[in-house]
Amino acid sequence: MTEPTPTTLAPAADPYSYIHYENPEFRGILDPDITEKAKNRFTGFHLIEKSYKKDKFGQDIKVYMLIPDEVWNSTMKQESVNLHVRFHGGGFTTGSGAYKTWWAQHVVNLCKEENAISIAPNYSLMPEATGKELLEDVDAFWKWFQEGQLLEWLRSLNGKKMANVKVNLDNILLSGDSAGGFLCVYSWLTANDALVKKFKVMYLQYPMLRQYTRNETGAYQGYNITKEVAEARVLANEKEIDDMRTKGTLRFRSDSIPPEGMDSAHMMSTTKVNKDGTSSVYSTWKRMFGEDDILERIEKMAKFPKPYPKIFISHGIADKNCPCEETIAFQELLHEKVGADKITIAVEKIPDAAHAFDYDLDEKSVEWLGRLVDRVRKTWRPEIPKSTV
Repeated sequence: MTEPTPTTLAPAADPYSYIHYENPEFRGILDPDITEKAKNRFTGFHLIEKSYKKDKFGQDIKVYMLIPDEVWNSTMKQESVNLHVRFHGGGFTTGSGAYKTWWAQHVVNLCKEENAISIAPNYSLMPEATGKELLEDVDAFWKWFQEGQLLEWLRSLNGKKMANVKVNLDNILLSGDSAGGFLCVYSWLTANDALVKKFKVMYLQYPMLRQYTRNETGAYQGYNITKEVAEARVLANEKEIDDMRTKGTLRFRSDSIPPEGMDSAHMMSTTKVNKDGTSSVYSTWKRMFGEDDILERIEKMAKFPKPYPKIFISHGIADKNCPCEETIAFQELLHEKVGADKITIAVEKIPDAAHAFDYDLDEKSVEWLGRLVDRVRKTWRPEIPKSTV
């Protein structure tokens, strides 16, 4: 079957429009609705939301909570329930904690079977927000969590029925896909002594651990994007954002349903251009992010927060967005810094799998995935709850 020839894309008349999905050129094959397989992904759960902070423009940044029906109605059999904290992916330019398509089915299944409560914080997105501002949101989320505001929220739900639910706070599963994996590891590397003790296990799906860099432009959503067009769009977009910031009209996004913002991730990761138009050794994404990536952070660190969480990773060998080699480098670097006998980092390398390949996979029919989920489950499941509320 012959692939259709992509249409060459011209520079946009409104450089800012493609981030907000207003440019019809970019509609391509994507649709803002969730995929058919994901439509019922949250069946058996109650999805609720709350603001955990306001950004610098006074806009709410939400955290979503996914509560199994048995927990919601206080009819579960176990004495306490575990907590799952999930960070969404999207290259730091798109995504939402409530976007069903990016909640992998096997992760939802695990939480349902364990009757675990999941919380999924949003965060300010690039390129409107800087990397510093994005990471400050993650820090603010954990501060909100440690101040007990999550528990106060839980106690008020379902006619206060949730006040009877004991949540095991010493047994957190951290999970994230792609850029969400970055934020899981960041959360561990920056955790204070009280918080890090709660991180029992980390599950990362094809994590973004280096700067987001893709080595070619080319075909994207049915259009052939030349290097010149990609660079022109990125720079025009950056100028528009700077102008809006100067005029006081800039606003951040923190709850973007794809494809909103996906085009920005593509343009920023496939170009290497400075603000003045000269070539850069780094991706435009890295320059605009402006912070150390995970491997850079680890390279600079002499000590790491203890106790170390057990880390499980799945990564496709054919991943061009976040190469599997970077996950192996992460594993090797931590083994070198901490000691291979002191920290568990198990990597499942999937032949021929590209980025974001596992959203609809069933762990009961895919052998390697069933094995991996079982290891996560056995590590996460507590022997004796230490601190519950």
